[in-house]
Amino acid sequence: MKKKISILLFSCILVNTITSSGVISKAKDTTNDTKINSQKVVDITNHKDYVTSVGEINLSNFDLLLSDEVLEIQPKDNTITVKEKQTMNLLNNEFELSDEIREFLSEKIRSGSQINAIGYSEVALEKDENGDIVPIKKEKYLNKLNKLNKFGLNTYSSGSGFPDSNYTGGEETGNGKLTLMTCAETMNYEGEKYAVGYTFAHWSGISISGKEGPATGADLISITVPNRYVLFDSSFWSQFRNSSSLDDIAKNWRSDEGEHSVIYSFYELKEVNNNYNTFTSSVELTARAKSSDTTSKYEKFTSHYVHTYSDIAISPTISSSGISFGISSSDKAWQLSSSVSGDF
Repeated sequence: MKKKISILLFSCILVNTITSSGVISKAKDTTNDTKINSQKVVDITNHKDYVTSVGEINLSNFDLLLSDEVLEIQPKDNTITVKEKQTMNLLNNEFELSDEIREFLSEKIRSGSQINAIGYSEVALEKDENGDIVPIKKEKYLNKLNKLNKFGLNTYSSGSGFPDSNYTGGEETGNGKLTLMTCAETMNYEGEKYAVGYTFAHWSGISISGKEGPATGADLISITVPNRYVLFDSSFWSQFRNSSSLDDIAKNWRSDEGEHSVIYSFYELKEVNNNYNTFTSSVELTARAKSSDTTSKYEKFTSHYVHTYSDIAISPTISSSGISFGISSSDKAWQLSSSVSGDF
């Protein structure tokens, strides 16, 4: 009963779009179509028409603890704000329900990482009439949620704050979500300041079968570190759904790289034995950078995930103002972004 109640609360909060720990959230009415506009991929992170959640938490006032494989954020004292407490509870709920998200952070703790801050964005998804995975309209989501409440809460999938692909009544909803996390770690060493940015994307609640899949083209994932740092290393990792092999990584390549940003493209769909398709349930990108400036500054780490649902060409651009993804008006794609800010 505890899990059912917490999931419902998470869903209701998501419908209203939360903002935590200093994140500025503004509704962007850039387009009425989730898919594309004529110049760049549409970022649906804070779009007023869709079900999204955006938050971040600086861990200076918290402990990220791992004990007996239980991962939890705990406050160091009672001085945390209401927004910080809300974000802490949401993330702890995610750690409990999602094995993949919990393992992503647990592995960092085991390896000795000292993560300074965690940011996240989530979007509720559905399959459209063409079988493409797109953000679900808020009004449609609320109607489905009301119908689910009518039949009970046991139709929610584990690890997802959104309805599963089927519920009592027999209607195929195809709901799920994409979670994009951004984590920052910094330290001073031998007269230089080092920064590591992690971005982690996880799909949950998406049901596919046969030849279906999230897409036939390549998706993109990126991370940007603060401007004073210069990248010197990056790495990509992925996990296919229902695969037990850690070496079974999606075909990937570095699309673009600048002093502060790196972008990887990858094929998230893979055919198995000429019979059915599997897809990447999780993707991780790590970027390492350093700076001769060792002072503490208020800065931001930013991640992007671009999902395509056609075999299309996207032109990423890295500039001093950030990353943009060029696309033609006939293409199909949408973007989710995540960031974390703090004194690093």
